Amino acid sequence: MQRFWKKYFLSEGWVKLWCLIAIALYCGSCVQKDKSYPLVEVPVADAGFYQTSLAEVDALVKSDPGNPDAHFKKAIYLQALGNTEEALTAVKQAIKLDAAPDYLMKEAELLTLTGDYSTALARVSRAQILGANYPDLWHLMARLNYLEGNYNNALTEVTLAINKYPKGLAYYSTKGKIEWALHDTTAALNSFYKSAGHPETEYESLRFLAMIHQSMGDYQVAFELLERNLGKYHNDY
Repeated sequence: MQRFWKKYFLSEGWVKLWCLIAIALYCGSCVQKDKSYPLVEVPVADAGFYQTSLAEVDALVKSDPGNPDAHFKKAIYLQALGNTEEALTAVKQAIKLDAAPDYLMKEAELLTLTGDYSTALARVSRAQILGANYPDLWHLMARLNYLEGNYNNALTEVTLAINKYPKGLAYYSTKGKIEWALHDTTAALNSFYKSAGHPETEYESLRFLAMIHQSMGDYQVAFELLERNLGKYHNDY
């Protein structure tokens, strides 16, 4: 009887089934909350993960250089490893093979990191003309117009992003900066208090909130907001 069960549960079909169950359970535990519709989901991992993934996708690029998606994924992993210029080269090759909106968005994101805001804005505008209508696209366009000083355009675009994805709390940080630049203090405060609830924008939002309250003479509130940031960033002189 013991031999029967061993043979039955270790058969090829059951091994595959157990593997699928394990993968499903693992993936189910990795669901992220409040995702702002990322175009490409990359698992949270250390440098070793990205280096291994980069080696694999690099091999794919060499074996199939005409595959634009391979170059695109190479750009993603290079960016994750901090190699912005190399990532730009990779995504430009993807665009050369296929000017897909996602590829143009990635190039715009990388160009933003280099400080080339005007070219980045041209790329994301081209992606929009080609039919892209993601919340992240409008948010990136808003960020770029804000950095270029086009505040009214930026406000329209970030509002579109929020309307498309109201749960995108991180978008409110950009909205707050635009409203503050437009001297709308009340709206800026409301936006920053919302974005302070998102882990990716909490620090910056609290910093702006402290600055705004200080400008209003609310020094005790500003002090409390600074203390909240110092609670997590002890070494932030």
